[in-house]
Amino acid sequence: MEASIQVLCKWWLGERRVMTPGQLVRAMSVALDVPEETVVQHDRNLVMAGLRTKGGRGRSAPEVTPLDAARLLVATLASFRTKDSVATVKQFERAVFEPPDRPRTISFRGFKLHDGGASDASTFLDRAIASLPPTHNFIEALAALIADASRPVEDFEAFLKRFARIGVTCSSPSGRATIGGTRFVRYLIPIVVPANETPESWEERQYFLSGIHQDRKAYGSAVMLLGAAFRENGPSYATAYEAYLAGYGTKNQKPRSPKSAKQGGV
Repeated sequence: MEASIQVLCKWWLGERRVMTPGQLVRAMSVALDVPEETVVQHDRNLVMAGLRTKGGRGRSAPEVTPLDAARLLVATLASFRTKDSVATVKQFERAVFEPPDRPRTISFRGFKLHDGGASDASTFLDRAIASLPPTHNFIEALAALIADASRPVEDFEAFLKRFARIGVTCSSPSGRATIGGTRFVRYLIPIVVPANETPESWEERQYFLSGIHQDRKAYGSAVMLLGAAFRENGPSYATAYEAYLAGYGTKNQKPRSPKSAKQGGV
């Protein structure tokens, strides 16, 4: 997976947009509007598991990539506890892309269940996701989206329209996720393999039927802010509220101001 993402983001690497791990942690704290110490712990867990680019400190600090950012975003957003970072990331790396134009036929205890019909893929797929191989997973798609958001912005209004309304959702422990209208699912029950597919391409897909779970959502402004942090070699805003005042996000995504948060207001 590492190699495929590096190839897919070759244009990004060639332009050398630089961000250090410390800057990524601060950018993630702002993007998701969570305490920086929480993000630090998730980042530390990923480093220990070899799931984040690592190196020295100071001038020899490594340059993080959109894949690092995607993993840290998922760990911070979807984990029940900070100690669950690694398990959460691995869980969502098993959530595979579900093409919107293919009907799902699920076989469960001898019964065939049909979940929706074919639809127009163009209404669901962002162009960054559409350019990925069909076998990609949720974190790879998120990395491609962050990389695309780091491109130079020529029309901010179009940039806002594209990214601010996308939204990212994660459901734990089911491992189901969405980016806009694009779904990613891991299967646990057998499914009927379509005639044009090979069993090997479906055998590891899992669909998790669970009881107690949590659903969490990050607005598209989080992707925009992470892209901006790569583009500008570090985060430009101290808080999510400051970023909102600068034009990141929509009215229904307005974060609490630091003053109201301190007073306990909404």
